[in-house]
Amino acid sequence: MRIDIHANVEAGFLNLTKNQKATPVITLKQVHGAKGYQIKADGVGNRSEGDWLWTDVLGLSVGVAVADCTAFLWYGQSSKMNTPFVAAIHAGWRGTAAKIIEEAYDTIRPKEGWALWASPSICQKHFEVGKEVLDALGEAASRFAKPVRGRPEKFLLDLKAFQIEIWKQKSSKGKIDSSPLCTYCESNLYSYRRLGPQLKNRHLAWIRLKE
Repeated sequence: MRIDIHANVEAGFLNLTKNQKATPVITLKQVHGAKGYQIKADGVGNRSEGDWLWTDVLGLSVGVAVADCTAFLWYGQSSKMNTPFVAAIHAGWRGTAAKIIEEAYDTIRPKEGWALWASPSICQKHFEVGKEVLDALGEAASRFAKPVRGRPEKFLLDLKAFQIEIWKQKSSKGKIDSSPLCTYCESNLYSYRRLGPQLKNRHLAWIRLKE
């Protein structure tokens, strides 16, 4: 699946193995945190730990692997570097609680007119969490959760809607496009909640600046 984010960008959301064969992509060992890296021309290799990457190097692809978590692919002009940038962000509930979105935004400091794509991820109907998850995410997350009938300590959480609200709180000067697909509902997509131990692969969301 090719993603239309901006004319200056190439991006995709594909089977991890197939995409890596077709397009060399710099990735990280993901740990569900908020640590990220700016990628230079020589990259960081695939052994560094973190959950988001960004670069202003033309033609250099960065990416993150996801199943039910949200991948954000981001393009804009960095105030920090005064150059165009692309970023790939892996955001599950733990990363969101660790403020990965805020960390990426405050690190890059984008100018007005940035563009963001949110990948397929698990929908509210199938994302049941405990109260400890809502507590970790903070009070604002409660507006995106519905209690499970008869189970007062369980909630159905619309995590991606909450994540997008965080982006909007950071800035109203960007364009956000969110895929409506649910990884649990769509049998051709990978879902940890649906497949459990049988999950053998992930999707790779990747992005690069055109040369």
